[in-house]
Amino acid sequence: MPTVDGTGIKESSYENLLLWQDAAPTPSASCSQPALSLSGGGQISLSGTLYAPSAAVQMGGNSGGAGGSTVDVTLQFVSWDLSFNGNIGFHFFYQSDSFAKPKDYGLIK
Repeated sequence: MPTVDGTGIKESSYENLLLWQDAAPTPSASCSQPALSLSGGGQISLSGTLYAPSAAVQMGGNSGGAGGSTVDVTLQFVSWDLSFNGNIGFHFFYQSDSFAKPKDYGLIK
């Protein structure tokens, strides 16, 4: 369980939550949420859940070193839309203990 989660309640469901963006307001023809953008160059080491259910997540950039080596990440995406761009290769790994876990299972509104 995290010792600090920004809420002051030490809720275990926030464990492994890398980035969070509120689901409200829901996107419509006249309203959209700011995109969650991760980009740049060099080496990265990311693991966890990116939670932005009403926003677009954009990942891109250029990897460090000659030849554009791949970047290994352990990420779970909960997003409205997801896009990748740039001159980089991503390898995504599934590791269940690295992701946020919902309090309950099933359809939740």
